[in-house]
Amino acid sequence: MFVSIENCSSIEQVQEQCPGAVHIEQMDGGGLVFDSSSDYDTWAGQI
Repeated sequence: MFVSIENCSSIEQVQEQCPGAVHIEQMDGGGLVFDSSSDYDTWAGQI
């Protein structure tokens, strides 16, 4: 899931919005929120 900077202005706010997140990757304009390690590993393997 992508969280826009318009909805959350800091990584701390993203963590509050998505307390079950396994990993949050900060990106331009917001952050990518991963609910599982396998989703993150798949994404990380593609970049």
